[in-house]
Parts: sequence; C-alpha cells; structure tokens
Amino acid sequence: MVNFNGNGLRLHRIVLEENLLAIALLDPKSKPIRHNSVPLNFVIAVRSQQIKLRGGVPAESIATEPSNFLYLYYTYRRDVYTWRVRECAIKFQTNVDMKQWAALLGDALSAQKQRPKFLLVFINPFGGKGIATSIWKKEVEPIFKLANVTYEVCKTDRADHALETVRELSATQWEGIDGIISVGGDGLFNEILSAAIIRTQIEHGKDYNNAEVSLDRPRVRLGIIGAGSANSIVSSVHGINDYPTAAIHAAIGSERLVDVCAVYENGNLSRFSGDAISCGWLGDVLRDSERYRCLGPVRYLYSALRTSIRNPTYFGRVSFALSPSQLPLSTSVGPSNPTNIPPCIGPCDICLGKTPPDDSFPFHWQANFSHVICCVIPCVSPFTPYGLAPYTGLNDGTMDLALIPKVSRFTNMQIIRKVAMYGARFIRSEYPDIKVYQEGTDKSADQEDSGAWNLDGEILLQPSDRPLHFKLHPGLIRYFGLSDEVDLDEPEKKGHFRTMDLFNTYQQVRGVNSLYAWQRECLEDERLTEGRENFVLWLPTGAGKTLVAELLMIRECLKRSRNCLFILPYVAIVQEKVISLAPFEEKLAIIVEEYAASKGRFPPIRRRANSIYLCTIEKANGLVNSLIENGRADELGLVIVDELHMLGEAGGRGALLEQCLLSECPPHWEMLLSCAVFLVPICFGHIFAPVDEQGEWRLEKELEMGNKDLERRDPDGLFKLLGNLVKGSVLIFCPTKQSCENVCQMLSNFSPKQLRDHRAEDRNTLIGRLMDEHDGLVCPVLNACIRNGVAYHHSGLSSDERQLVEGAYKSGIISVICCTSTLAAGVNLPARRVIIRSPHVGREQLKKAQYLQMIGRAGRAGLDEKGDSIVILHHGKEAQTFKKMHEGLVESCLSGLTDQMQLEGFFLDLIVLKLCSSLDDIYRFLGRSLFGVQHPDETELLSFVERTIQSLLSKKMIVRQEVDIFAATQIGSAAFNANLNPQMALDMCSDLGANLGQGIVLISHFHLLYNCVSLDVQVQVDWNLFYNEYLGLSSEERQLIHSMGLSEATLIRHIHSHNQQKGMRVYVVFMLRKIWNQKPLWEVARYFGVPRGWLQSVLQSAVCQSSSIVRFAERMPDLWALRSLLPQMVRRLSECTRHELIPLLSIECVKLGRARQLYEKGFRTVGSIAKAEPRQLIEALGGKLSCWQCRRMISSAKAIIRDQIAEKAMELEELGAEGMFSFPSTTVNCPTERLNYESPANTPASDDSGTGSLA
Repeated sequence: MVNFNGNGLRLHRIVLEENLLAIALLDPKSKPIRHNSVPLNFVIAVRSQQIKLRGGVPAESIATEPSNFLYLYYTYRRDVYTWRVRECAIKFQTNVDMKQWAALLGDALSAQKQRPKFLLVFINPFGGKGIATSIWKKEVEPIFKLANVTYEVCKTDRADHALETVRELSATQWEGIDGIISVGGDGLFNEILSAAIIRTQIEHGKDYNNAEVSLDRPRVRLGIIGAGSANSIVSSVHGINDYPTAAIHAAIGSERLVDVCAVYENGNLSRFSGDAISCGWLGDVLRDSERYRCLGPVRYLYSALRTSIRNPTYFGRVSFALSPSQLPLSTSVGPSNPTNIPPCIGPCDICLGKTPPDDSFPFHWQANFSHVICCVIPCVSPFTPYGLAPYTGLNDGTMDLALIPKVSRFTNMQIIRKVAMYGARFIRSEYPDIKVYQEGTDKSADQEDSGAWNLDGEILLQPSDRPLHFKLHPGLIRYFGLSDEVDLDEPEKKGHFRTMDLFNTYQQVRGVNSLYAWQRECLEDERLTEGRENFVLWLPTGAGKTLVAELLMIRECLKRSRNCLFILPYVAIVQEKVISLAPFEEKLAIIVEEYAASKGRFPPIRRRANSIYLCTIEKANGLVNSLIENGRADELGLVIVDELHMLGEAGGRGALLEQCLLSECPPHWEMLLSCAVFLVPICFGHIFAPVDEQGEWRLEKELEMGNKDLERRDPDGLFKLLGNLVKGSVLIFCPTKQSCENVCQMLSNFSPKQLRDHRAEDRNTLIGRLMDEHDGLVCPVLNACIRNGVAYHHSGLSSDERQLVEGAYKSGIISVICCTSTLAAGVNLPARRVIIRSPHVGREQLKKAQYLQMIGRAGRAGLDEKGDSIVILHHGKEAQTFKKMHEGLVESCLSGLTDQMQLEGFFLDLIVLKLCSSLDDIYRFLGRSLFGVQHPDETELLSFVERTIQSLLSKKMIVRQEVDIFAATQIGSAAFNANLNPQMALDMCSDLGANLGQGIVLISHFHLLYNCVSLDVQVQVDWNLFYNEYLGLSSEERQLIHSMGLSEATLIRHIHSHNQQKGMRVYVVFMLRKIWNQKPLWEVARYFGVPRGWLQSVLQSAVCQSSSIVRFAERMPDLWALRSLLPQMVRRLSECTRHELIPLLSIECVKLGRARQLYEKGFRTVGSIAKAEPRQLIEALGGKLSCWQCRRMISSAKAIIRDQIAEKAMELEELGAEGMFSFPSTTVNCPTERLNYESPANTPASDDSGTGSLA
C-alpha cells in the first residue's frame, strides 16, 4: 500500500494487472469507496524525477532531491477529440518499495509490443505558415522524450526529399524503424506514404505498376503532425488538428487502418493519394497558388478569387464503378441514383459505340465540368469542417465521387461557401445537378481540356490523350490513431468537427445582433467552456440567460459530441421551447426531442446525431434513471435547469428535481443552474436589466376616474391604467378563473371602436381556427372578447385554445390578456405593462416569488424600450400585508426530500440503479443533497436514513441481502420502472389486484378505462347524471360496478345523501367512455358540467397513468395481461378518434377536424405530410393554415419518420442484424435559407450592447 500526493496523502491500494493499473482509495476501515484505473497502454512514462506540465504537455524537468516519490504520467481524453498528459505522484513508504515498483512498471511498459522504439521524423520547415520546426520543439519532441522514444530528425529542403530518403535507406536501417512521422502538410505526408508503400512492394516482389495487383501493407506505421495549410488527413483521423494529440497517439503506439488510392497513367503508377484528388476549379486554384507561395495559406484565397473570375470550363469523361453496398437511392440525403445519370454532352465514343465499354467501369458521364472530386477519406479541414466527402469513411473500402457540371461564377462560390458551412451532403437538395456517387475500387477519367489535378495538395498533370486510372486499396496503411477515436463512417457525426463560429448561425436563426457584456464574459469563462464545472446564472428575468444556455447546448452537441438535457418546469414551456429550437435542427443537424406529458421514450433512442432533450421535471428524472440503468449515462454531457427555485416546490416536484440532479454525478456531466449550493457550483451573478423596468403600487381612490358610470363598472380603474397601451401588450393578473372571465367581459364591453376595428380580419380568422379545433364550437365569452382585442387565459381553456390565444397575443392580434398567476411561470409572454389586480392567488396571499415572476413579464429586449408593472391595492390590511411582503426576502427554498414518501422514492431509485447498496453509501449520498446541507446534524441525518430504509423494508420494496447490503424486490423494481414512489406503487398494486382479481371484463373498454383513472381524482359528482349513465351500461359493466360497492340501491342512497367520494372514479370513466366513443371533448365537458380544460387535463392524466401501469406491469409477471392490452388502448385514448386518423394526429398542429380534412384530401399517412410542400397543405385546408403552421407540421412529420427509422435500426441492432439492412439517414437537411418556425410576430430578443462570439 502506498500514499498518494494530492489526496491528503491518504492510503491507496495499487494493483497491476495484465493490461490495467487499478488504483483504489482506502478509508480508515480499509473499505474501498472509490476506484480509478488507467489502461497500461495509456501510461506514457514512469519516472523518479518530476516533469513540469503546461496545459497537459511536458515542459521541463524539475530538479528534486532523491525521495520515495514515483511519478506516473499517462494520457487522458480532455474532451471528445483532445488528449493530454496527466501526472500521478505516488509516495512510497520506503525507497526500496519505490524502486521495486519503478522497475515493475518499467518492465510492463517495455513489454507493450505496439509501442514504437524508433521513429524517423521528417520536418518541412518551409510549408504552411513555416512553423513546423517550432511545433516539433515545443509540442511534439517533449512527448517523445517523456515516452522514451528515440528518433532521428530529417528536415526536408526540396520536393520529394522525404520520398528519396526513405527509398534509399539500407535494409538494416529500414528494419529498425517502427514508424515515420511527418511534421508538415499533406504534401509531405504524401511523400512518405508513397515511399513506404513502394519500398514494401519492392521488398515483397510485387509489381506496383500493375493496377490489377493487390498491394501489401507496409510494416511501418505512419503519423502526421499537421503543420501545413489544410491538414485534412490529421483532422479526418483524429477529429481535430491538435499537435499534442497526434504526438501522444504516436508515442503510445495506437493504430488504425486507412484506405489509399493509387493513380495509374498508361499502365504505370503515377502517385498515391491518402486524401483527395480533384480536377477542375480546385486543381487550377492549386496550380495558380504556387506562384504566390510567399503569401503562405492566404495564397489559396487569392488564387480562388483569380480562378473564379476566369471561371474556366473543363471538358472530359468520367467512368466509374459503384460500391456493392450502394443502393439506387434518389433522395437528397443518399448517394445519387446511378440510373439517373444525365446524357453525355458532345460526341461520346462510348455512347456512339466507337469505343467498347469497359466492364470495370459500367457507368460513365461526359460533360463540361466545374469540379470532378474523388475523396479517399472524409477530408475534414478548416476549409471544410463538415468534411468534403459526405459518405466515405477512413477504412470502408469506398471513395466518394462528386461530379459538378458547369456552373456560373456566383453558383460556384455559393457551392464552395455552403460546403464549408454545411458539408457536401446538405447542399445537394438545393443543387440537384450535383451528383455524388459512392464508388468501389476503380475509376477512370479522360480529360481533353488542359487542367491540373490536385492530389493531396500537390499538382498532378494529365496528358489530354491518355486517361488516368484510380484504384482504391482498402486499409493499405497503418496510422497512429485510435480506431474508435472518431467514427467517420457515420456521416452525421461530421457536424462535430465544425470549427466555425457558432454565434454566426445563432444570429441567423435568432436575429440577435450581438451579445451583452455579461454574456461574453460568461461564455469566455474557461471554467464553464473547458473546466466542466457546475455554474449558476443569477440574473433578472429577460436578461438573456436562455441565449447562453442555447449556445452552450449547441456547442456541447457539435464539439464534444454529447447529448444535452434541458429541464423546464412546465409542459407548456417545453412545447414552446421545442418550437423555438426547431430551426437549429435544420441548420445544424441537431435533434430536438420532447419529453413532456405523454411524449418521450425511456430509454431514449440511440441516434447518430446528437440530441437535446427538453424535459419536464418528472420526465427528466425518468430519462436520467433510464440512462443510468442501461449504462448510457456517458451520453449526456450538459444538463441545464431552468427555474431552479422549483427545488422548493411542494407536492413532490421539488424532490424529484433534487433527486434528478443528484443522480447526474458523472464527472463529465456539466450543469448550468440558477441556484444550487449543494452542488458546489460557481456562481455567476449580474445586476443587469435589458430594458427600463418601473413598478408602482396603486391604492384605491388614488386614481381619478372622471366617469361615474365607468367607476361603477370598473372600480379598479383598469381602463385608466391601460391608457394609450390598448394596442400594445398588457397582462392583467387576476386571483381566480372566474375573475379573469369577468374582467375580460368588462373590458370587452367598454372597448373603444378604435380597438375593436384593429386587425378585425385577423381576429375573425383566429375565431375560425378556434372553431376548427373543437368541431365548430367556441366559448361565447371568448368569442365576444377576442373580437374586441381581449382574451382570458386560465386552466379552464383547452391546450389548443391556450396556444392559439398565446400566439395571437404575441402577434398583436390580441392586445390584453386577463390571466391567472400560472401564466407568469408557465408561459413566456412578455408585456409592455403588467397589472396585478389583487395581491392574492385564489384565497392565498401573493408570495414574493410569485410577485417577482409576474412583474418579470414586464419589458423584454427587442420588444419595447421599457416595461412597467402596477399592483392595485385596497387601504388597510391588504396594503400593509403587501408592503411587508414587498420589503421582505424571497421565501426560503427548502428541500422537498423532507417528505417521507419522496425520501423513500429517492432511496429506492439509488438502490435499483446500484448507485448505493449500504447504509453508509446512502448516508454519504444524502449528505451531498440540499436536504443534507439543510440538515447538518449527522445524528439526525443518520436517523432519517435508518427510518426510511426500515420503511422500505416493511413495504417490501427492498430486501436485506447481507448485514448492511440491500437490493430491490420485484415490486420495488416495478415502482422504479414506472417512476412511482413506494406508497403510490403499493396503492396501484392493491387497486389493480382488487379490480383484476376476478379477471378483466373485455365486453367493452370500460374496465380498462377504469384502471387508467388516477386514484386521487377529484370531481363534483352529479348523481342524476351518474344514474342515467349507469342505466346505459351492459349487464357485465353493471356487474363490474356492483363489485366496486356501487349497487343500484347504493347509487340511489348517494343521490339523496350527496356522497361524493365513492363514485368519483366511475364518474370520470363515464366521461372518458364518451370521449372514447368519439364524442367531442367540448360536448362531453358541457354535458357533465366540468371545465373543458379540466377534462383535457384528466384525459392526459389517464394517458400518463396507463403508461405508468404498462411500465409497472413490465416487471410484474402477474400483470402480463395489462402489459399486452393497454399500449394500443393508450394510443387510441390519447387521440380519441377513428383508427385510420390516429397516425395523422401524432403530428404537431393536427387535431381531429384537421386530420379529417387532410385524410379526405389524400394526405393519409405521416409520410405524405413529410413529403408535402407548405403550399400544398394550405391549398388542401382551404387557406386556413398559416405558413409557419404548415412548416411545423412538415417538420413534425419528418421527426416522426426519423424516430421510427431509428427504432427499427435499434431493433435490428438488438437482433444482431444491423449490417443486413440499410436505412436512409435520419438527419434532416440543412436549408439554404432561414425557416421561420415561429409566429411572425414572435420576434426573438435582440440587443446592440457590444459584440462577442463563441468559437
């Protein structure tokens, strides 16, 4: 056992296995509580003398006296693509132990066969920016010295110097070389590549000039330190042009195979290519740039401009063979269909029969070209950060052939620019004449016009009378690089190499002119961008926190190739954010997934592109648990929590959020929060407001009314407070739902003619859309108010009505909304003025946090120069109470885990996920929580743990396997899977057992619907209606109700006694039964006398309850019948319509009436919507849709198809048949112009306070 420096010199155990160095930290009781391990092939060196590291790169030795310290240096992945060196200092108890371990580890490293002993290094001191020598000295040589790799350096002074040197090495010298390193550009690497291959063929007696001969792989490995201008090869292999990363992989001897293309002319080998070969515009740019080498890399831009002005044309014929794996796809995301090759231009000898076709090249095309490009590897570079080749990989035995016919100067520049911005794959939808083929191993090119070929950055001239023959040799060279470092065989991941400024794309989508100073400061903080530390953003409402969050999520997906989790407090905010982020799906090929209400899949689908999960608190907890349980926690890289004060919310939501954050503990997860002491974050606060906000109190009688009649009807003086803002945006917060409607009616009745006539036609259209959502029905009060520019907003409205009202308010169709307090926190609706009509929420006094949320709606950047808020108070106690609240502090945020049920659920999840298994584990875990911080007494905390564990044991959720080890039972695992706390799980199990004990009544869906109704549902039962519905039941259904203790005689007694509790669930089932039978929700709500919004909420609750039952039944064998019967019923219940309309109803913005219209017009599948144009949908629905709604529908349909394809791919993978079938790519195309997915008036906030960017 040894001591570690840097951990308080605590005891550790080190175990050296065959290929692993395992390190375990020990506590005083010698129980291992934390483990760490380093693969032996990642260990670079073991030294008794310390080396100083600067940024993870060795600098110089530190003079130290002999001691018992041993210094271990190993490599680690700093982020997705960057590798660095880390030091581990070990202090042994004796010098003898230190020397023994030094010898042991040294022998183990020497036994690593893949490690190079001797490297031949070529440096081009003149290429690129002329910094190759400096890079070698500062970034590469120190790593080779640390790894004890010997090397010989040769500086090249002319073209082909490296090629000649390698070919002239003696046999003894050649055998002693383990690898060749190029410190320069792609041209120098091409020399050593060609030399190594040719020398190997000569030694093996192979005729390398014969194109039919299969070449042997060289023994030596090759590496490149990208010190040139483009550095395409190193960027494609490592994912980044980082000098230390490439040097580290060479030092530890990592290896991967890479394809090589041989170019033959007239039966003889001309050159080898390990990157790309192009003819036309790119070749002429290279040839022209040779005249201006003194300019450095800038010469390429200068020559590109010169060549574009000339805009030359290149005539020739290309013959090629396709890869056997290529299917004849005609979509814009797959390789071009070979059957759709355009006819040849001019007299083509092959087409005329003068030249017999070559069986090796079954396809050909003769035309005037601007570009002919053949890519051997993906060709990632600073000029093409997405990669130039859309389909080929590093070692897949295929090449990409891009044929671009003659285009204008302007179009050519557009193509070059958009390939750099989006990659070659994403521009083909806009330029259908561009053909991209995935070739096999052969291609031939005839060229009649004089033009140069660009081969790996070097000029290759072709005689006009002879063709060039290209042949691919799969995996011909071994490259220093991890085989799993970057999976370039998956085209979607090329977006991760994007090095362009993300803020440019963000500006295009959001319309933001610049960043605030605090945003620049935050985004440039290395602790956030590189240090992976937790952060708290504390700023006022509307200060721009969301912009920072969105930029960080985009950066995480593209740069670090990890998914992001965005936790939002309410379903409405999740839905709004899904729409808001939709343009980034198109622009950056990022997938935005909604986890709210009934949407979301556990665990999430594995995708090639990275995802942003937008979740409610409940869904986020389930998502995190599913990822941890399935061993996929490393897929998440960034977690953002909006409104973190929700930690203190009662009812279980705060406890769920705390539990979710505590589960998110892997070190690579970064959190962006708003306040969380227990997570030890860095706090970033700023007193900043983007607009001038003013607030005042208005006491009764202080406002001069002027009109006695108006004073009688409007005692609060709301009209006077609205003043000249009636055409602006005003929010009036009312204490109750009925108050909202009353105020709305009052304002509507007295609205001036000028307001009534304002956008009258748009208001009529809005009413028409409301009627379309509910089969021609609309609330009379809402109808009359909307015509006068006013509306109410509360939970009594259906979700569709609320969304339409919110959209109309944002677009200026509605000027005033009378709403309850839930709108302040649940919906992002900024206003010029906020009026709080009463300092109450229902019967409760307004709290400080609620008040701040309300007034935070006043004033938003980009919408108005200022905002103000007014509170109407009455003299006396009301005013005094409000003043006390206003001057006091915000209520404390107390942990929700103080609720015993929530604490039990938390402990159960920890045990099921195997994050904890003993009392000590759970105690330490709980001590890190907000609950633990707020209960610092160790004895009290331990008492909580013991009491909760005992409760779980008594409820049979867990069992004691050993004295201090616990495991989940079957019902405990089921409760976890259904995301239920233990008590709810027991209640559900008991209820299902009681209801299903005599079997399931399948004569109708009544019995299944009953099980889907929540146990705690509350409703006012009308027993007369109840009895009428009872009489309409079948005998079997009546018998079922009798078994629940509701006989006919009992019902009659309840009618007289008005007993409510007994029949609530059955009464709700009667409502759901009518909806199941396709009665409109509005009609059902009116029949039973309940608010339509409440009924919709109950319906949604039933869907969620049934989903929970299904997940509960998945781990309870006795409930197998429900596992089979409920899923299809859940889908039907959530859509409540004819079977054939169900697929259409899964699309955003498509409700029952619209689904019927689409079905009748021929749009009968999701695919038909996905392939439609917005114009077609508008015509099909008689012009009742806006363009942005159509785009949302099309985008939603594409997302549904994408998910279905991904699910099928996952099923094939689980069956082990992933290679037997091919699916089209699920990444959406990048458009060439901005798509407006938002309401036209929902203009993103913009500002002009400085500039900034995020690289």
